[in-house]
Amino acid sequence: MRAHTSTGGEALPEEPDLFLRWLTHPSRSRGIHFYESGRWTFHSYAGIAATARALAARIGAVHPEGDPVRIAVFSEHTPSVLAGFGAAWLLGGAAHVLPQPLTFQRWPRFVAQIEHMNRLTGCRYLVHDAGGGEVADRLVRSLSGDLWLLPVEPTPAEAGTGPFPEAEAAARAWNTRDAAVYQFTSGSTGAPKLIEVSAGNLCANLVGMRHWLDWRPGTDGWASWLPLHHDMGLVGGMFVPATHASDLWSIPPGEFLRRPETWLEALSGGRATVTAGPPFGYSYAAKRVGELPPGTDLGSWRIACIAAEVVTEEVLDLFTARFETSGYSPLTWCPAYGLAESTLCVTAVDPTTPTRIARVAEDAPFRIGEPVPLLGVDEFGAPATAAGRPITGCGTPIGGTSVEIVDRDGEALPDGHFGEIVIRGMSVASVHGSSGSGGRVEQEDRFHVSGDGGFRVGDELYVVGRLGDGVKVRGEFVDCEGLEQRLASAAGVAPGRAALALGQVGDRIQAVLLLRSDDPSPEAVARAEAVVRAALGGGAELLVRPVEAGEIPKTSSGKVQRRRIWHRWSTLAASEQGGTGNADATD
Repeated sequence: MRAHTSTGGEALPEEPDLFLRWLTHPSRSRGIHFYESGRWTFHSYAGIAATARALAARIGAVHPEGDPVRIAVFSEHTPSVLAGFGAAWLLGGAAHVLPQPLTFQRWPRFVAQIEHMNRLTGCRYLVHDAGGGEVADRLVRSLSGDLWLLPVEPTPAEAGTGPFPEAEAAARAWNTRDAAVYQFTSGSTGAPKLIEVSAGNLCANLVGMRHWLDWRPGTDGWASWLPLHHDMGLVGGMFVPATHASDLWSIPPGEFLRRPETWLEALSGGRATVTAGPPFGYSYAAKRVGELPPGTDLGSWRIACIAAEVVTEEVLDLFTARFETSGYSPLTWCPAYGLAESTLCVTAVDPTTPTRIARVAEDAPFRIGEPVPLLGVDEFGAPATAAGRPITGCGTPIGGTSVEIVDRDGEALPDGHFGEIVIRGMSVASVHGSSGSGGRVEQEDRFHVSGDGGFRVGDELYVVGRLGDGVKVRGEFVDCEGLEQRLASAAGVAPGRAALALGQVGDRIQAVLLLRSDDPSPEAVARAEAVVRAALGGGAELLVRPVEAGEIPKTSSGKVQRRRIWHRWSTLAASEQGGTGNADATD
């Protein structure tokens, strides 16, 4: 079997074989507890490592000498996905996880997305588990390129014991610039771009998260229902526990949606102590979970990371109130900020400190480069010291990462000023555009301009929203997410059942609000119009449309695709207002 070799290069941070540890020293007593067919099945790291070794041998026997090994994994079965990455790493290559077809609703769109991804990665192998063989075969026949279709064939755990010289050789050979993981941007504002996560990027982020989490091997375990094609599910929900040879309780996303209490059962009684998810997941569980089984104890749940969307105080309140009687503590919350372009985590609330809520003037605008209308900062759960719009703190930078707030010219702004978030550090990965080209940023000068707007108070970051998802009104930035929450409240629907897109036709600002509800009442529309005009000016126009479940377009990671909403509905908005329909999307 061939191991990738390299010459020169920088040493990986702290531990050069960190992300290969589960392969080089596989455990038979720790592994992945996977929820399937209504029960938990255990897959030891020793068994997964043996499966990875066998898969690598099959690929190595047919792969052309000198070509990099690139593997696409089509599976929701976490042990199979980890084995796919292990095979790629044993061969000195990289892998990525394909999204599932249901994410895209229509097969042609799914095929087009995978075709786009494959052009960027140049993957030659598509690995799948036993349950996904039929769909994987259909996918390969639908794609234009030549792909080898390889099923993952589980290997008995006994085969994974003993020394793994191939894995140890691979660990020694890794260079900080070697690609290890392929991720993709969410595609909320256009076609997804390829993010090439190097071994150095991955190790830096894993080391930073280990120190932030104060990970306790032998005690801590992770519970996750997140899709594995998403950075939070892959890097946080799979690589972190595997790196520490700790137990992972893994639930397929569909199972979570059908029975969210399974997630909480995994976090009961000390099984798992750490989890992560978007606000949607916590809100969904709080609303959909019925009576928990007798004896459910969430008191050992240590860290509830919440990220991927703007974190609202409303969701923190809702979840805490629902499960506090089962032992859930508000001190468990650890809001965070991260993105695939920085491997995963950028900032996070320290588990030993309370979450903080900044209060800003309700109707005051955010002007890039100017002070935020800050009224005060409270600890979550404490009485508010001032009325105003709450913005949740996302903590301080994890190790090896720094954050700046900059103005339109890229100049750093002082604390308390609103601007664009720029990330620097070893975790920042290389991003490639739709053509597959794109320059690599030098390791010592890695930075990423995020497109997100926010401000700092001390060392803590507060994220307001996407700068591309809003409009400028009299030189002031109005973000979609904040206005969307207020419009949902005015229309009398839950925030997750509303989606707002903003744009401009000529000199007129228009808002398109989709509501998952029956026809809103005239009174609800009037309240929403009043909110829009207060925020966007008296000439702003609002189109409100009720939609069915699934009609709000979202990315594979669950973010609202505001550009698609705008392009679909703006012509109708303009025609109803007597306009030309020549709309320009703001994002």
